[in-house]
Amino acid sequence: MLHDDVFIADGLSLAIDYGGEAREQSELTQAMADKDLSVVEGLVPSEFLLERDRYQQAFSLEALIDTLFLESPVDITCFHSAELYGREYSPIGIGAELRRRHPDRTLLYGALTSEPDADARIAELERQVDEFGIVGLGVRPWDFIDGSPRELPLHDRELMYPVLERCGELGVTVIAVHKGLPEGLAPMDPYRPGDLDYAARDFPDLQFEVVHGGYGMLEETASQMDRYPNVWVNLEASMLYVMRRPGKFGRIVGALARAGGADRLLFGSGVPSAHPRPVIEAMWDFEMPAGLTRRGYPELSEQTKRGILGLNFARLHGIDVPERLSVIRDDDIAHIVRAEGLRAPWSHGRVPA
Repeated sequence: MLHDDVFIADGLSLAIDYGGEAREQSELTQAMADKDLSVVEGLVPSEFLLERDRYQQAFSLEALIDTLFLESPVDITCFHSAELYGREYSPIGIGAELRRRHPDRTLLYGALTSEPDADARIAELERQVDEFGIVGLGVRPWDFIDGSPRELPLHDRELMYPVLERCGELGVTVIAVHKGLPEGLAPMDPYRPGDLDYAARDFPDLQFEVVHGGYGMLEETASQMDRYPNVWVNLEASMLYVMRRPGKFGRIVGALARAGGADRLLFGSGVPSAHPRPVIEAMWDFEMPAGLTRRGYPELSEQTKRGILGLNFARLHGIDVPERLSVIRDDDIAHIVRAEGLRAPWSHGRVPA
C-alpha cells in the first residue's frame, strides 16, 4: 500500500488533441492515435482504460486536473507541450493555464519547432521562455510538414547545437528527447539514441531526459546512462509493463539501474495515454522477479522506488520536497481529496450509465 509520505511527481502529462478534424485531415495523426492506444491496451487494467471515442477527442484542462490530482495521488506534474505535423499536439496554452491555476503543482516544458532554420528555432525558444516561463524543452526527432519529412537530430551542429547553447544561456537546462518508440507512421531511425552521445558529451551542463527510455534500444540507453551523468530516463510508456508484464519491466528498470542510473529514472504516465493511478500503485508494489535477481538484476529498494516516483524528478529540477509538500498538502486539491477520497478514473465528463 502506498504510504502517505511518498512524494509523487508525474514527469510527463499532456493535453493530447486527437480532434476528429485533425484525424480526418491527416493519416499520420490517425496512425499516431491508433498507435498510442495500442500501447496501453493489454497492459492497463480495464477499469483504467479510456474509451476509444473519448481518447480520440481533445483532452481538456479540467479532465487533466481531475485525472492527475483528484483521481490519482500525484503531488506535482510536468506538462509537456508538443507540436507535430503542423499543429499543436499538446497545446502549451493548456499547460500554462494548468500552472496558473496550480502553480505549486505544475512545471512546464516547451516544444522545439521543426522549422529548418536555427534562428527560427531559437526565436521560438525565446518566445516560450518569455511568454510561458518554460523550464525544459521537448524534442521530437521527426516531423512531417507540408508533405516533407524533417529530422531533428541532437548532434546537428548547424541546426541543433545553437539551440542547445541558447537553452543553457536561458536556464532551460532539461532537454526531453523522445527515443525508442516511433510515433505512428514515423520511421525508426530518428528514434535511435545515437545522436544523444554527442549532445550529452558536448553539453555537460544540460540534462538530457530520454522519454520512453528502455521501451526500445534498452542496451544502448543503459550504456548512455553509464557513460553520461547528465542522461536521465523518463519511463513513460516503458513503465506500463509494471502492471501486467513485471518480467519485462524488471529487465528494463534493472538494466538501467545496473548501469548506475537508478537515481536518474523518472515516472511519467503520459496521461491521457495512460491513467497515472494504477501505474503508481503497481510501481510501489513491484518486486524484482526472482529469476531476474538470480541473473544479477538488482532489487528495487523502497528508497529506489521513492526516487523513481518523485524524488529523482525533484532533484533534477531543484525542488525542496518538504517545503513543496507543506504548501500543496494544504491547497484546494488536497482539501477535496481529504474530504472525498480519490475519484473514479476518467470521471471528468463521463456520462452516468
